[in-house]
Amino acid sequence: MAGAALSALMGAIVQLHALEELVDRPVALFFASQRDTMFVQVAWFLTDFGKAYWFIIPAAVAFVLSRFVLRNPLYASQALFVLLSVAVTGIVVDIIKIVFGRARPNLLLNHDIYQFFFFRFGRDYNSFPSGHTACAMAAGVALALIFPKYRSLALAGGITLACTRFVTTAHYISDVVASSMIAVVGVLTIRVILARYGFPLSWGGAAATSPRHGLVAKTIGVPVDAPDTHTAPPRLIAPSVFGVVIAAVAMSTSGLLPNLALIEWQERSSPNFEPMVEGWLWLSLFVSVGFGALTWIFQRRVSLPQSRSSN
Repeated sequence: MAGAALSALMGAIVQLHALEELVDRPVALFFASQRDTMFVQVAWFLTDFGKAYWFIIPAAVAFVLSRFVLRNPLYASQALFVLLSVAVTGIVVDIIKIVFGRARPNLLLNHDIYQFFFFRFGRDYNSFPSGHTACAMAAGVALALIFPKYRSLALAGGITLACTRFVTTAHYISDVVASSMIAVVGVLTIRVILARYGFPLSWGGAAATSPRHGLVAKTIGVPVDAPDTHTAPPRLIAPSVFGVVIAAVAMSTSGLLPNLALIEWQERSSPNFEPMVEGWLWLSLFVSVGFGALTWIFQRRVSLPQSRSSN
């Protein structure tokens, strides 16, 4: 496995380097000359749907509804899987962007700048890898794993949104390919981790396994000792509403919505606006996770003697 992983990594590096040296520049120059065509205009319309909030917000809403309204652990687990896939992939890509500091195609077209600057901040120097592509491909792969019957449609949607990034000269092809690789590896890794802890992602998985950790059961709303069943899982009645989850969702939403609204308004009102990495969003998520973990540990310690006495 280690040898296969190393071989795959070396192959990816060679492929990306070949794209950078031979393909990126001529493709960017070609699509820059086609900006007034209908094909590029359609790509400009579609490319905004690759932003993270098009996937994070619906997934978060679906999780809350499935967990607290429908009381369906399977749906809650699936929504959480999509949410984590997009969020984790986005965070990884944002970090890599800062490390490589690659100049965007607009600097090539306007100033003939085509290189990596490494640890260079600013929107014009975060081309590699593509954030839109990472979010779109992560969502597409996650949905393809959840709904295998419609995997072709899910993957086609993610690939289409990814291609709009180099068609609109917002990124180079190597940026898009690298993000796609990161998204696929990231989503498959998250799937393995969730499966190991007993998060169901399909009807068969929900019937064959049960959560292996109390926090998992509280998160998706199913008792740890729920009996296994070989039929499609019904709407399981969840325990009392877990206050930590509600607090985490509220804190994350309070950081997410104002940040997205501010970025959208500034991008539309100021053409030269350079949005920072969504610090409010990630900070709110980190605080929510930390607060939730500490509160859960405290509640577990308090409730532990009660459960022993009841036995």
